[in-house]
Amino acid sequence: MFKSFFMNQRWVAWAWAGSVIILAVTWYKVQLDVDINEWFGSFYDTIQKALAEPGSVSMSEYMAELMTFFKIAAIYVAIAVVLDFYTKHFIFRWRTAMNDYYMTHWHVVRHIEGAAQRVQEDTMRFARIMEMLIFTEN
Repeated sequence: MFKSFFMNQRWVAWAWAGSVIILAVTWYKVQLDVDINEWFGSFYDTIQKALAEPGSVSMSEYMAELMTFFKIAAIYVAIAVVLDFYTKHFIFRWRTAMNDYYMTHWHVVRHIEGAAQRVQEDTMRFARIMEMLIFTEN
């Protein structure tokens, strides 16, 4: 499975560069999660200050806190959508590489009943498992 994608000359650039890109962007998403958590602390400190001392927080300070969140959230949503698309494309190419590999060995298993369906189901199952591993955030 791995050799057909990561060691095949046709797919090696996609396999290695794609893996690095997915890991790097996932790391960046984690950094955005950290930024959001830090923002929560700052925002609720501002709310607590405003409730403790009425008039101590101006509307511009409050709006600045909200704009900080919107900036982080907008980047996060854009990154998440692009990463989702890219990862699905990456998994599709990996599945294609496995299918190509299995088809080069078709002459060995073609006499087995249901072999074509088994190849299709196994590559699909593997692709779903990889997607779940990549997209599971918690």
